[in-house]
Amino acid sequence: FLMKSQLAVAATSFLLAGAVVAEPIKDRGGYVGLAYGMTSFDDDDYFSGDFDGLSLDLDESGQAWQVYGGYRFMKYFAVEGRYTDFGDYTTDIKIYGEKVGDITADFSALSVHGIGILPMGESGFDFYGQLGIGLISYEGKTQGYDESDDATTFSLGVGARYTPPSVQAMTVQLAYDIYMFQVEEEFTGDTYDQSLSMVKLGIQYNF
Repeated sequence: FLMKSQLAVAATSFLLAGAVVAEPIKDRGGYVGLAYGMTSFDDDDYFSGDFDGLSLDLDESGQAWQVYGGYRFMKYFAVEGRYTDFGDYTTDIKIYGEKVGDITADFSALSVHGIGILPMGESGFDFYGQLGIGLISYEGKTQGYDESDDATTFSLGVGARYTPPSVQAMTVQLAYDIYMFQVEEEFTGDTYDQSLSMVKLGIQYNF
């Protein structure tokens, strides 16, 4: 009788544990998160190139961080706001191969995104795509001259997320985003189609 009771208790515990693990994934609610990533800057030859002995050599790689928050309105759709600091990018100014100075550029963006979500059943995994619009800010410094400007940015991206079924307050994600914008050269009026791309790893808290 004692063995049967122990078996019954063990079976009940196993079933209860299974019920906890099998709890349906939440398909709505708010969240906030933090992400860190590696970036690549395409300047459309605004900060790079050769001009009759003058050469500009841009370091195109950087590091970025991002804070974000949003609300998942349904199983397949969420809206998200983000602040992204894309970090610093340095351009060496050279004349006939000799460095004479540099330009430091810093970018940050405020943006809002629509998120389309494809859940993978009750596994806790989902894939998503995003489209966004926002304002990107630029600050540049060189030899005592400072310049700042803003531009509209359009964003798109894809990612994968995992929410442990037994710990649904936490989600981790891996994603790729690109932010595209135009810059106008102050003196010539020429426009440049620039972009900042970001591979990021993030963690979020779900309400």
